Amino acid sequence: MIESYNNSKILVISHIADIDGMGSVILANKFYGVVDYILCDIGNLVDALKRIENKEYDIIYICDLSFVSDAVSYINDHSYLIEKIKHFDHHSSRIDDTTPSYANYVLELNGRKTSATELFYNYLISLNNEFKSKFYDEFVEGIRANDTWDMNGDFELGRKLASIHAILGSNPFIEMVLSLDANQGFVLPKVYLDFIKADQDKMDSYIKNANKNLCISEYNGMKIGVSITEQYRSVLGDEICKLNPEIAFILIINFNRMSCSLRTTRDDIHLGEICKEFHHDGGGHRKAAGFIIDSESIPKIKKYIDDYLE
Repeated sequence: MIESYNNSKILVISHIADIDGMGSVILANKFYGVVDYILCDIGNLVDALKRIENKEYDIIYICDLSFVSDAVSYINDHSYLIEKIKHFDHHSSRIDDTTPSYANYVLELNGRKTSATELFYNYLISLNNEFKSKFYDEFVEGIRANDTWDMNGDFELGRKLASIHAILGSNPFIEMVLSLDANQGFVLPKVYLDFIKADQDKMDSYIKNANKNLCISEYNGMKIGVSITEQYRSVLGDEICKLNPEIAFILIINFNRMSCSLRTTRDDIHLGEICKEFHHDGGGHRKAAGFIIDSESIPKIKKYIDDYLE
């Protein structure tokens, strides 16, 4: 969990894992001048809300984080939060009969998959249309294309942003984007493009090694890949599925973040639903989903950890 407090009346709680989580924090800082923010995983949302119990915020934006059961219970027990929360998320597996009234899940806009950053950007434009610009349009589209793996969008910019985020980390990435000139189109300084080239070589080596150590296991009669790795989860998952077409999906176990990520290139599988079988709060998209590692999921993934070690 990463926290930044600046005596603002605006708080953004967003996903710590990727650039879609960073996008809303960056946009909020651009729009309001300065905001408080907390970056966390879905399983830490209640902890994040507990940390602000003694702070009085006018608005609490929750972005790219779904409301899992413990978060819903906590918010319902602290009903004053309901009036302050504005939610922006795009994970389809979270929509069911128990979805709370304050949850805002939107899966598509204009016939294409959307992202939390795009949803939040559109909201800010609705408050002040002057905020809309070529700079933000391009920045938001890069994040959206990367997060949804939309090769018809500006996936190349999104890939570059994701690489820089992986190199710098969350806070420096946020500061880097905030430092750019927003009066023109979105242009990355050359020094960061050099970083990306160096990181590409590192990523290629990392994925090659992960593929070499890939364990082939089984889930419900399907062959799956198992990898215990910590970096480049989306790119790694996509590449390994392409290199091993016999697997239905890859299970990426990350003990650093205490989470598991599932990735697939197939259209006939819904990983968001599969994740719910590992953990009641698991979920995500059809081709990208995840769940936390805790006492509920450990017995269900132990087989795959044992298979990998053997």
